[in-house]
Amino acid sequence: MNKPVPPSQPAPAVVPVIAESVVVQRQVETAGQLRVRIRATTVTEQVPLEQVVQQAHVERVAVGRPCAEREPARYESDVLVVPVYEEVVTISRQLVLKEELRVRLMNTTSSTVQAVDVRREEAIVERLQPDGSWVEVKDDQGNSETP
Repeated sequence: MNKPVPPSQPAPAVVPVIAESVVVQRQVETAGQLRVRIRATTVTEQVPLEQVVQQAHVERVAVGRPCAEREPARYESDVLVVPVYEEVVTISRQLVLKEELRVRLMNTTSSTVQAVDVRREEAIVERLQPDGSWVEVKDDQGNSETP
């Protein structure tokens, strides 16, 4: 059975509980536009070149010595010796070393300057202005900069 509440006790109070929540959302907005153009230029530069020319100096040395058999070409130091033979008809056939060719290779070095075309590319960064025009973005030194 229910007991009646004596009038001397206050009635229980009801306190409402309120909770707040936050919802975070992202929205992509265009803050501006950039464009990058590449400008290619061709520049002629003078390039120093070192040119090596190899020449052969041939010296003929008369020998006139009879020999029994042919000898192959040979090197004496840096000189290539090429024997040249002829057959001389006498009562008997005899091989005679007629001459030797002495071939010496000599290098000549010379310096020249050659004009060479060189291509260079430059990136130009531009920002879209509110009026619809494009303006080049520069840094403190006046160079085009990347944002």
